[in-house]
Amino acid sequence: MSTTNDLKTRCDDDACGCAPTSSRRAAWTYRPHTDVIDAADAVTLSLDLPGVDSSQIGIDYEAGMLSIQAPAPARFSPDVKMLRQEYGVGGFHRRFALEDGFDVDRIDATYRDGVLTVVLPKSAGAQRRRIPVAG
Repeated sequence: MSTTNDLKTRCDDDACGCAPTSSRRAAWTYRPHTDVIDAADAVTLSLDLPGVDSSQIGIDYEAGMLSIQAPAPARFSPDVKMLRQEYGVGGFHRRFALEDGFDVDRIDATYRDGVLTVVLPKSAGAQRRRIPVAG
């Protein structure tokens, strides 16, 4: 299986993309929408993280797992009476299993306009290349 297909199929996935913590008004954990783009030299992840301060985004790599988390900021003070709440409060979390084929020492991330972009460079052995045929 190719590196890109394996990344695509091994992204953690759940039915609704969110999970509650202890109480009804407590924080939730949301799985941000993510685009996965495969290019010849890298795979790029683009994650929606609206309203997040870039200094609070955590990206960790350990034992083949890339983990991205950030708090979803509270939009109102806790002393107001919320009649209906559809915007999430709590945090964002997404994990990706990375197989061999990525140069994890060169992973790069930028955050702009509510979108986190993570570039996963492919290692030289994993990049597609054309093999010349002698003849």
